[in-house]
Amino acid sequence: MSGVLGFEYNGQMYLANKGDSICYRANLPYRLLIRPMNRLKF
Repeated sequence: MSGVLGFEYNGQMYLANKGDSICYRANLPYRLLIRPMNRLKF
């Protein structure tokens, strides 16, 4: 998944496009503004 970041935050998994400050919470329709923790590249 080029250009996509995945990371865990508060025990939940999040996905975000590189360079995008808006992070998409996995399996949920709404967007969350959070600071990425424990960033993992996919």
